[in-house]
Amino acid sequence: MERIVSDGAGRWYTGGLRANTVCYAISKFVDDLETDGRALDLRAIWTAQDIPDELTEVLDVYGEVLHLHLLDPQGGSNPTEWAKKRACWAAAAGLKVEHSVDLSSLLIDVGEKRVRKAEGRRDQKMVDGIEAQTATVELGADEWTRLRDWISETGMKVSPAEAGILELAERIRVKPLSEAQARRAMDVRVRALSAGYFSGA
Repeated sequence: MERIVSDGAGRWYTGGLRANTVCYAISKFVDDLETDGRALDLRAIWTAQDIPDELTEVLDVYGEVLHLHLLDPQGGSNPTEWAKKRACWAAAAGLKVEHSVDLSSLLIDVGEKRVRKAEGRRDQKMVDGIEAQTATVELGADEWTRLRDWISETGMKVSPAEAGILELAERIRVKPLSEAQARRAMDVRVRALSAGYFSGA
């Protein structure tokens, strides 16, 4: 979007308010799609690693409309101050942005968007768990023993479940922690580090 705005110089972009124009154009585009019960298929764009020409064309239209909107402040504000006001967004949300480009191949309905968001959270949780497992093994049993000793000496609060997991972590050479256990062990270590624990690992 930043590139699109810059490319609008000499056509509609007058200079200045670039960041505001970018933010308002994207926000208005997304808002209009959601009003129609649709969303941009970001997965398709990510897979292609490119922005289709059709989308560039539509965003160019949005950029022009929103840039002109920002240059026409209400109530005597200057454009920069106008862009910060709720009234500016309220007025922008009510604008009609017209284009004749068919974006249907780049859109999904909001139900599909919700499903993908949930899938993304599940996938990220799995990745986080695997990374935590790897980290607990790489830190090694000696590090978990040092951490347990430090917790015992300082009286840092840990739950009985966390204490049990740390005990298991000391035997990590024999049996790795589960993903859930590894996440909790790493959480305890982060808390300890923020409380003054110094790790040799």
